[in-house]
Amino acid sequence: MTEPNIRKSMTMNQHLDSLQRGEFSNELSAALRDLVGDIENAAGENGGKAKGSITITLGFKLDNGIYELAGDVKVKAPKKRRGITHAWATPDNYLTPQNPNQVEMFGEPRLVPGNSEIRHA
Repeated sequence: MTEPNIRKSMTMNQHLDSLQRGEFSNELSAALRDLVGDIENAAGENGGKAKGSITITLGFKLDNGIYELAGDVKVKAPKKRRGITHAWATPDNYLTPQNPNQVEMFGEPRLVPGNSEIRHA
């Protein structure tokens, strides 16, 4: 009696490469390349430090002796550094960029009397 022709088991890398006929592996490679670029850019803006991650999820479903394998990729890129704006609360609960406790030395901009013609050299 001969043994049935059964392929040997595949390695994890072979399974990843076979998911969605290779599209999953291509998507994963592109995600890695994009993440590395994002980390490099963020590190340049943050004193040489940045971090990110890639989470790979593999789903397995057994249906009448046949396994269905599905993959998912989630990328967490570095957060972009954002500047801050200072503001103060007014008595009527609005925000203003002017500190109400600071003396205003020059007042509002004003028009200078005289000729408004622009002279060219």
